Amino acid sequence: MELLNVTGVGVRTRPAAMIGILLCTVLLLGALSDLSAASNARAEAAFRLLQSDYPAVNAYRSDEGRITRIYGRAFGSGSSPEDAAEEFRVAYSAVLGAEASDLLPVSRLADGRHTQPVMYNSQTGESKFTLVYYSQFRDGLPVFRADVRLLVRNEPGYPVVLAASALRDLGDFSAANRSGINIGTSRNIVSIEHPTLTEFTEPKEVIWAGYDDINSEPIHAIVFEGFNDNSERWLFVADAGTGEILYQEDRIIFEDVPGNVSGLATEGSGAEHCEDEILMAMPYAEVNIGASQKYTDIYGDFLFKEIFASPVTVESPMTGEFFTIFNYLGSVEDMTQIVTPPDPANFTHNASNTEYIRSQVNAYIQSNVVRDLTLQHNSFYPAVSTQTGFPVYVNRNDGYCPGNAWYDPGDESLNFCATGSGYPNTAWSTVIHHEYGHHLVNMAGSGQGQYGEGLGDVMGLLITDESGTGFGFFGDCATPLRDANNTKQYPCGGEIHDCGQLLSGCVWDTRNELMVTYPGGEYQDTLANLAINSILLHTGNMITPQITIDWLTLDDDDANIDNGTPHREEICAGFGAHNMDCPALAYVSFEYPSGQPEIVNPNQTETIPVNVNAVAGTPIQGTGAMFISVDGGLFLPGVMDEVSPNQYEVVLPATDCGSIISWYVTAETLEGGTVSDPPDAPASSFSAVVATGSDVFFEDNFQTNQGWTVSSSAVDGQWQRGDPVGGGDRGDPANDYDGSGMCYVTDNTDGNSDVDDGSTTLYSPILNLEGINARISYARWYSNNMGDSPYADEMTIDVSSDGGGSWTNVEIVGPVDEASGGWYESGFWVNAYVTPTTNMQVRFVASDLGAGSIVEAGLDAFGVVAYTCEITYICGDADGSTAIDIDDAVYLIQYIFASGSPPDPLESGDADCSGAVDIDDAVFLIAYIFAQGPEPCSTCP
Repeated sequence: MELLNVTGVGVRTRPAAMIGILLCTVLLLGALSDLSAASNARAEAAFRLLQSDYPAVNAYRSDEGRITRIYGRAFGSGSSPEDAAEEFRVAYSAVLGAEASDLLPVSRLADGRHTQPVMYNSQTGESKFTLVYYSQFRDGLPVFRADVRLLVRNEPGYPVVLAASALRDLGDFSAANRSGINIGTSRNIVSIEHPTLTEFTEPKEVIWAGYDDINSEPIHAIVFEGFNDNSERWLFVADAGTGEILYQEDRIIFEDVPGNVSGLATEGSGAEHCEDEILMAMPYAEVNIGASQKYTDIYGDFLFKEIFASPVTVESPMTGEFFTIFNYLGSVEDMTQIVTPPDPANFTHNASNTEYIRSQVNAYIQSNVVRDLTLQHNSFYPAVSTQTGFPVYVNRNDGYCPGNAWYDPGDESLNFCATGSGYPNTAWSTVIHHEYGHHLVNMAGSGQGQYGEGLGDVMGLLITDESGTGFGFFGDCATPLRDANNTKQYPCGGEIHDCGQLLSGCVWDTRNELMVTYPGGEYQDTLANLAINSILLHTGNMITPQITIDWLTLDDDDANIDNGTPHREEICAGFGAHNMDCPALAYVSFEYPSGQPEIVNPNQTETIPVNVNAVAGTPIQGTGAMFISVDGGLFLPGVMDEVSPNQYEVVLPATDCGSIISWYVTAETLEGGTVSDPPDAPASSFSAVVATGSDVFFEDNFQTNQGWTVSSSAVDGQWQRGDPVGGGDRGDPANDYDGSGMCYVTDNTDGNSDVDDGSTTLYSPILNLEGINARISYARWYSNNMGDSPYADEMTIDVSSDGGGSWTNVEIVGPVDEASGGWYESGFWVNAYVTPTTNMQVRFVASDLGAGSIVEAGLDAFGVVAYTCEITYICGDADGSTAIDIDDAVYLIQYIFASGSPPDPLESGDADCSGAVDIDDAVFLIAYIFAQGPEPCSTCP
């Protein structure tokens, strides 16, 4: 029995424990469902706040609903990459389910550094991006493999263009008063399940809150490894108190790719029987004369400038600056020559071309090849740029041998098998590239799994420019073990090596598209640059369309992937062929250089610049149009003047205070007719309230009873205020919306407790909104998607201006849309439906009518915002001078009789409060100034 099996990772249990584990599993699944729903709801609420600041930002959600990528247009800036990242951390950590205070500037890189250059340009000597890391901690403990990586462009303003997150929502979990750890029990459990593990590392305390697609409530845990001398190494996460194993992972990343590279050094990409051997340079190789040491250059050349007595002994061991070769079956080839200066010392390793030495040469050369390619495209790649003496073991006949190769993250080594049982020696080109790919994944802080297998194959593809990995494994030199030229589709849930071909397939098809664009060969540089740097953005073990987003973001040149990237067409074709589609592009994009106002001044026009930019289509000049609705009226054409080709100015009209102006814009394209912004206009539109300010008039998070009442004709499922206890397993919310704890739900009871055979109605307290321009907002939950007749019922929201004597419907939820659970923000302008009075009330009606269905509803975060209309002018000050004098009377006479400019606002000239500006107002002012008449507006009702 396997309770947990993630990419080859399993926890095995014995039959005697099965009943208890099954019971625990049932309880755990219910708890995790609550946890996940609440966490996602909080993150979605925070994401909507982010969108309000950056409307074009997008999010990628995992299968569990967690936001794991934020992308699209730039969504932050600062004075430096670190400052921009810090601004995001402080303001928007909640979008990723974390508290800002839990995120510390620490990475999972080998040296723990906070920043990492990305996309190095060898011509300018600078990097296109800086990747800024934060790791998640709580009460001094790290959260297991939980971090966020913020990609910042190195340009003025330092825009933040991507957030790659593996963070976890810890809720109110605290580890401050944690008890001791129980490593003994954990090791005993491991010893039963893995009796061959004989050595254990010291445990480290962590917080376990899940990993990848595993969800878990936060718990105080420990992490340790078990290993032995036979190439076994496992990582374990255990409950610190009970010792229970929570997660385990095979740390030996091995490869079912047998093969061999024959000769002095094997040419090409096949096994020993498939290729010839040619003389290849051994770059960076160590050369010694006594205590003096040199390393060869990329051509294998070296030069000692010291003065030596002749003759001298020159040594060439099977090691170099960056890699050290170990022969499992004996010593490595260590060559010496005696030469008389200035005669050269030329060495040819594997001159006799035998298997055990050939594997040493192949491993040394190809390890350096893949390292060089990595640093060519990111000279600051974590660990790789500074690592020396990397161990490479060849000719192994233990562990997983024969017919395998693996990467061991414990000692960070590559391991290759000797010939045996019909398998070739596995130290050959694409196998070596593949295993080093696992090292790159590990150093970048990503998980392995299917992603690591796919990326390993990608490294071979980038170097050989061939689709196959492991040619000759089965004897046929034309047949690879795996092939990037495939039709694998996302999602892939099979064996990790097989599913790894999903990623290599995407890269290979992108390569084919780039080759058409760049037939001269530069396509390889573009492909490798994107592939290698994308490793730094990946989290977890899976291959998902997040990778497509990562590639587009790295490729982008203007901090906005919504308007395309330089190689979008090729990337989208390559990844799209495997159901790893790019985010969609509109034909055009609408840009608002000055933003979109939420409040505009009364009786004044508001000019808003709008640019219509070509994206996937071509906008037709002069076709921009604006449509305006005032106070819910019909949308009518407004003013949208073209000031230059496809650059416009729209004008919101001068409108009385308290009005609501709704508007949208359109433009025509050569390819696709008319495009609107918002895209679904007029169903959606931009809006601005005409006011001088706003105040929160009423808000209720339901922590206390503020006068709500309930009536019901249903036999069950009445509205109740409380902390949801139903667990979220029958359409009910597992948690409230705003995180305060309390909300209204229908029958706050676990189990079969939904609305049955009738309606239940929740009434707000009476609200005095007379004379107020108010917007009522709320978060609602509705589910009717289960039972015998799903998607048949509705929830209605109504407003009354006479204390419930009559009702006007403002919203109907369902029967299908937004009727499968989930919290949604909604609201309405009161005066769009009724005239505000002193006796306003809102009701929420959830019903189960007709055939039976499971109906659940919820309400939270109810609020009323009042927009104010303060008088900002002096009555009688017709000329706007801030003083009332004879000039104002003259100004009115010129306006009335000589077509002079009107008072601004017009009301400032209505000195006698007649409702009209006329000669009587001028006479009124003269009487006030010269005859001690009444003050302007003193007689207003």
